[in-house]
Amino acid sequence: VSPSVPRETDGTYWGYQVRMTSSLKAIFDEAPFPNGYDLKIGTSERGDISVDDENFGQGRNHGGSCDDGDKISNFQHAIIVVGGVAGIEECVDADETLEISGNKSKSLFDMW
Repeated sequence: VSPSVPRETDGTYWGYQVRMTSSLKAIFDEAPFPNGYDLKIGTSERGDISVDDENFGQGRNHGGSCDDGDKISNFQHAIIVVGGVAGIEECVDADETLEISGNKSKSLFDMW
């Protein structure tokens, strides 16, 4: 089913789009926006913060470069990257176009 079917047949829109890419690096390189994503969130069981944490979204550094609280509340285009069963780390290790190892995956994201 095309991602547009619920919106076109029902008028239902959940506020996000899903897209697949050929590599993890392509997620960022092939962003559908001229300036890319200004908020990048990576999900990991080894992440630095949870949505259940009282400081979630308050702008302290959570693994990337997000020291500015405005970045979290004033973004234009956000992306949430969800890894496979073994996590984003394994995806990074498998992506030959990236020059980092899986244990450095959080450096790709503003929040981890």
